[in-house]
Amino acid sequence: MNKLLLRMLAVVSLIVLVVPSLSAGADDNGRTINVAYDFPIKPGSEEWADIQSHADRALACQIPEDILGKMTTEALIETVLDYPFYMDLYFFNNYQNGFETMSSRFNAFQELLTREDLGGKLIARYSMMDPTDINESGMLNGKRFNSFSFADIEILLSQDEVLEKLNEGQLQALNQLVYQKHEDKKNVEEFSGCLDYYVSSVLALATTSYSARFG
Repeated sequence: MNKLLLRMLAVVSLIVLVVPSLSAGADDNGRTINVAYDFPIKPGSEEWADIQSHADRALACQIPEDILGKMTTEALIETVLDYPFYMDLYFFNNYQNGFETMSSRFNAFQELLTREDLGGKLIARYSMMDPTDINESGMLNGKRFNSFSFADIEILLSQDEVLEKLNEGQLQALNQLVYQKHEDKKNVEEFSGCLDYYVSSVLALATTSYSARFG
């Protein structure tokens, strides 16, 4: 089976299994905020510089509870990927320890990991990311690309709270996507480091392990 056919099968699987219908209104649970949270202070701003401690900066990034409960799962995904301290997870002994510590400190992560539709929405988001689509301005899917863009979402996808919400078909579709993107990275100069290959390998192993539950 050639590479083009494998990609077509993966796309069809995603359309059938995980891609939600898009709407500008409320989601199925009545949540109405469908855009990422606009953090009131951001790295590089004067307000950020005025706050001296890491703890106080993290506190300023917490999302008010009345906003948090109204955010759709898609909006929460974009919010956590934009979290100013997401990079903190890379400074621990291992990524999993870093993720658990970081996510315990930010209420958007805690809310996101409880969402029952998280797995499917994350796969849909991941499917839209093509390593070969980084343009000359360094943008990917309308956002500034950095060497951690894929690792960030792949670490999130590899969490037990995400994988345990997926059915057999979704796990198979995710496994195909990981393999496809892993191979595509080899042809893109920006992925010359080992980080992305390591993280995608971990995710591939995790999806294979969870798929084994279905026999």
